[in-house]
Amino acid sequence: MERLAQPRKRGLGKNQVLFWGLLFLLAGMISRGFLQNRVLQMGDLTAQQLLEAMSASGAAMAAATAALVMQALEACAIPIFAFLLMEGFQKTKNRKKMFLYLVLTAALSEIPYNLITSGKFLELTTRNPAVAMVIGMLVLYFFSRYEAKSMQNTLVKTIVTIAALLWCVMLNVEHGVALLVVTMVMWAFRNKGQRRIIFGAVAATACFMMSVFYIFSAMGILPVHFYREEEEQPELGIGMYLAYPILLLAVGLLSYLI
Repeated sequence: MERLAQPRKRGLGKNQVLFWGLLFLLAGMISRGFLQNRVLQMGDLTAQQLLEAMSASGAAMAAATAALVMQALEACAIPIFAFLLMEGFQKTKNRKKMFLYLVLTAALSEIPYNLITSGKFLELTTRNPAVAMVIGMLVLYFFSRYEAKSMQNTLVKTIVTIAALLWCVMLNVEHGVALLVVTMVMWAFRNKGQRRIIFGAVAATACFMMSVFYIFSAMGILPVHFYREEEEQPELGIGMYLAYPILLLAVGLLSYLI
């Protein structure tokens, strides 16, 4: 008798969830690299500046509207990468290698990120979002090491949290504070099933107090909701980590050459 094939589990795998996160980030890259820097020629804009640009002309209105929508889509990547960071930290067999991959990603992303946001190879005013992933993993390390309930451990985790948020602010890491907040909320509810997703979405939405672009960021929780957890979790290879700097480089060079 032929062996019956086991039915395929429904849902999204880790690589598919990552794909959605990168797709949302790509929307932000196009918004900055092409629409803002080249079409509008106004550099990295705030939501208010984009709204003001809409009144210039019909073409400017269309470009500014598209830029606003794409930056809102970019914010949807926050809960996805917060989840992938937390899930990777919990399930990886080699945390040291994962951390080194994140450091490499952040380092390789800086120049192409500068090309997209400012059109320059060197820009010291902001840092790319991958830096927040590095800081976030350090936070999770301390959270896991001082997990037991005690006054001393609570004090350590409080200091680490404040320090991490301050580093993101001082370095002006894009989406840094929002990513850390969502990651820490998801970590707090990591063993609570669907509540992890619900509170992660609430935390992502609450970040709109920092920027109006975060008001729709909770939509990014949908790929996480459909994530299927398997017994054997495949590790994300270095190619998956390099996908972000490669996308940045491609969009950055195209916007720089156009």
